[in-house]
Amino acid sequence: MTPGAVEIGTATRKRHPEIVVHHDAHYRPEDLIRHRGFPTTTPTRTLIDISGAVTETTLALVLDYALRRGLTFIPLLRTRLGAIGTKGRQGAAALQDLLAAREHASGLTESPLEIKVEQVLRRHDLDPPERQYTVTCLDGTSVRIDFAWPEQKVGIEADGYRWHSGFEEWQRDARKHNLLQEMNWRIVRATHRSLRENPGALPRQVSALLGQRTLALEDGGLTGEAR
Repeated sequence: MTPGAVEIGTATRKRHPEIVVHHDAHYRPEDLIRHRGFPTTTPTRTLIDISGAVTETTLALVLDYALRRGLTFIPLLRTRLGAIGTKGRQGAAALQDLLAAREHASGLTESPLEIKVEQVLRRHDLDPPERQYTVTCLDGTSVRIDFAWPEQKVGIEADGYRWHSGFEEWQRDARKHNLLQEMNWRIVRATHRSLRENPGALPRQVSALLGQRTLALEDGGLTGEAR
């Protein structure tokens, strides 16, 4: 996908010098809708078509946005992907992996950083967390944890700077942390920088808190026994 370029998909052989045209003979009536008078692919078909043209992080973010808005559904995506065929279709495997992960999840990711955290967790042998888990605190306040293992009271908070704004947000985060700590929750905080500079640290820390004995790191090594 070329940044800034206009790209369209069509079942015809039309071409245009200023538009990138993708030819696909498999557009069915169920793949098409009209938006403001123009024919276009449904959100379901659009997700399938872009799966091989964007990064996995972008695909996951767009998928979660579409699912959250009710623009498509996992069974519908699976049905259309199966009907279209995955053989030779770039990005089909990545989309199938994301769909499988979301079928067993209790919530959807809400930011690019959460997508990156999810990817790191999937690459390690950790029990899958519950996403966007709600905790009712001792004072009756309800707070959400980005990734949580409720039985062990372990959680991950994805701290993306641009997703927070100003003093009031900082105060709310501090109060949330104190409320969770009061209930013996142990929270690991993840940032873009920490994942970039030391991607093995997050799963290693979570593994230790969960009481898992060993954890394969990205460099192929093993941690020691968790205490």
